[in-house]
Parts: sequence; C-alpha cells; structure tokens
Amino acid sequence: MRAELKQLQVRKKDMEMESESKLEEVRKYEKQQYEIKSNTEYQALQKEIDNRKIDNARIEDRIIEVMEKVEEAERIIKSREEFLKTERDRLATEEKKVAEQSGILDTKINDLKGSGISSSLISARRCCGNISGSLPTSGIARSSL
Repeated sequence: MRAELKQLQVRKKDMEMESESKLEEVRKYEKQQYEIKSNTEYQALQKEIDNRKIDNARIEDRIIEVMEKVEEAERIIKSREEFLKTERDRLATEEKKVAEQSGILDTKINDLKGSGISSSLISARRCCGNISGSLPTSGIARSSL
C-alpha cells in the first residue's frame, strides 16, 4: 500500500509539473498576442491559448482524482497502522501476563522442590489438584530434588 501511495504521489507531482508547463505556455502566448499584427495570427494564437487551457483543465481534473486516491490510501494506511499498534499493545499485555504467570508457576515449583516432596506427588498435584489430605503419609518417601 505504501508503494502505491508513493507511486500516486509521484504521478501527482508529474501532473502538477505538466500543468505548470501548460500555464507557462499560456502566459507566453498571451504576451505574444500583443506583438502580433494580423488578425489571422492573433486568432491562431488565441486558439493555441484555448487549447492549452483545455489541456490544463483536464490535467487538473486528473490531479484531483489522484489527490482523492492519495487521501484514501493515506486513510487506509493510517487505519492499518492504528490497528497494528492496538494489536501490538494487546500482545505486549498478554506477553506480560504470561511472563508473570510463568514466574509464579516457577516459584511454586521451586518451593515444592525445596520442600522435599517427591516428584511423583508434584506431578499428581499438577494433574489432580491438592490431594495430600487424602493420601496416606506413612508410605511417602521424601526425595531430595
């Protein structure tokens, strides 16, 4: 989309230069009209002036069309950039939450390892929740993880 926008801007600039060139020709022909002595030459020059003005009007119409396309492309780009920013912010928040939860879980795992509970009991707690109240304590071997 940015490439298309750049292309439209270049096209607009080219047409503006072409329009300026036509207007410069009109000014030149209008100055020449004061120097012409025959009616035929004057009318021919006036026709050239009119043709340049018509060409310039067409160019200006195309410039307006391109400007509208440029504005639309800019709106689309801005909308997409806003969406991307919102998504980046949302993902950063999610990433932060996941990191916090991971830290909490790591702390709990380290606490359990440090307390000497066997890895099978840790696995059982992860899987089934806190079941220590229903397990007999007399056969559980304490392991030093």
